Formats: sequence, structure tokens, C-alpha cells
Amino acid sequence: MKDTISVIIPIYKVEKYLERCIQSVINQTYTNLQIILVDDGSPDSCGKICDDYAKKDSRIEVIHKTNGGISDARNVGINKAKGKYIAFLDPDDYIVKDMYETLYKNLIKYKADISICKYQYIQEEKQLNFNNDSNNIFIMDKMQAMKELLINKTITNHLWNKLYKKDFFNDIKFPNGKKYEDIYVMYLLFEKSSKIVYQDTTKYIYINREQSILHNKNPNMIQDYINCINNRYKYLFNKYEELEKELNYNLLFSILNYHVMAIGGKLKEFYNSEVMENEYKKLKNIKKDVKKSKMYKKLCIKYRIFLYILLFNKNFTYKLFEKMY
Repeated sequence: MKDTISVIIPIYKVEKYLERCIQSVINQTYTNLQIILVDDGSPDSCGKICDDYAKKDSRIEVIHKTNGGISDARNVGINKAKGKYIAFLDPDDYIVKDMYETLYKNLIKYKADISICKYQYIQEEKQLNFNNDSNNIFIMDKMQAMKELLINKTITNHLWNKLYKKDFFNDIKFPNGKKYEDIYVMYLLFEKSSKIVYQDTTKYIYINREQSILHNKNPNMIQDYINCINNRYKYLFNKYEELEKELNYNLLFSILNYHVMAIGGKLKEFYNSEVMENEYKKLKNIKKDVKKSKMYKKLCIKYRIFLYILLFNKNFTYKLFEKMY
């Protein structure tokens, strides 16, 4: 019998999308699943939808709890998980019918610790496009994978397009009350791995909706982003000298993102705060080293232009881009 995969879905105020999400898991070609639906105190009909599906499919287990946020919901799901492997799914997204079979086969075939597939962002009601899938498979050791994670192109920090060994989470938990919780834990999961496999085939569909948490920028959210990037930078910089170039590239890219988010959220006071000023100083310190490296070419032209303007004059940059957002 094939190994059990525990699929954890944290649920809050997504009644419009939830049935499609659950249905995409129920219909997976890999059937040995434990499907854990964590109703995080959702005030709409999500709890009832979960209970109705549990009556139809014995693989579904529902947990009703008071609202504690997505990290808390995932941690509760982890404690309930019985599978040898574990996967996560956001309740407003859905997956291609053979996603878990593909991830599992690659993980077993290549004796990997984490298996990853490609994902696709789409706006609500837009059509999928699989024409850019190469279907190639890449095998990486821990250090190769960590470098790719920091470059953040092919391998990203997203939690949901991956299959993990469950025991990785014995001593790794998501930080309660924090945004960007995947960045807080992903490098720690990669550090535990000896081998990671990636297949360039779209299996996860991310719905880009305006009501989602990450579309509503505020100073606390950006502060969480800054903290998780800085924590990761210090941790990896002190342990792995060979990651210095990638860490500096990622720091530059992240600092640019902080400023973009602050402008987009019209957070002028935070944009000019001491916190952001400290990050701006870091940007000026590392820009020369990053611009000399091959990784600088990985910055898209829009980010390069933004970098030049930002370094020219920080206040002018805010005024210039404020109307665009």
C-alpha cells in the first residue's frame, strides 16, 4: 500500500472557493490521503461545507477551532497529521488532479526529502495556460536548492506546491500571528533536506484575488516581511559562507519590495520611518556587490529602474510612483 499523505487546508472566510478546493483534493489520482480541514472560526458557511464533505468522504477530518490565524490553523493540522508525508493547500486555490501522484512519484524515485512542482498565478475566472511547462525534472542537493530559494525564481518560498517528509515538522512550527509564515520556515525545511526534486510542470493553481490577506498592505505586514528576511539572512549568513552572494541578492530584492509595498499601500509615514531608513542604508551598502554579480541580471528591468530611481532620491521615488499604484 502506498504511503499516506496528510493534506492540511486552513479555512477562513472562503465559502465562494472552498468546494472547488476540496473537490480538487478528493478527485486526486493519488487516493491514500488524510484530508484535514481546519475551520479557523470562519463566520460564514465554511464550517458547514466542511462537515458536509466529511459525511461524503471518510478520508476527510474536520477540526473546528476559534480563530487564531493561518499559522495556528496549520500547526493544529500538523498535530493531527498521521501520514508519512505532508502537504498544504490554501482554501481559495485548487490543484491539478495528479499533483500529489506526481510529487510522490518524484520523491520516491529520486529518494528526495522535498518534492516540488510548478504553480500558476491566475486572476479569478481566467483561463489556464500550460504552454510554458517544460516538464523537465531537476535534482538538487541542499546547497543548490538553498541558492535557488534565495534567488526566488524557479524555487520559491511558497508552502503549497511542495510535498514534505512529515517528520521535518517535529521541531518546526509556523510562527503564530505572523504574515509571510512560509518564509519563516522554508529555509529551515530545506536545511533538513539532503535532496530536493523539482518538476517544471504546473500542478498548483493560485487564485490571485483582491480580498486576500497579501493584497491589503499595512505597516505590520511589511514589518513581518522585514523581520523574516532579516532573521533568515542572519541565520544563513552565519552558517553558510557559500550563500553570501545569494543572500545579498535576496536582501536587495526584498528591500526593493518593502518600498514598493509601502508606496502601493500609500503608507508614507511608514515609508519614511526609522525602520525603513535602516533598510535603505543596507540597500546602499550591498548594491555594488550585487550589481557586479551575475544574479543582478535576474532582476527584471522594472526592478532595476526602480532601484536606480530609489537610490537617486528616496522621497522623489515615493512621489513618482504614488499615483501609479
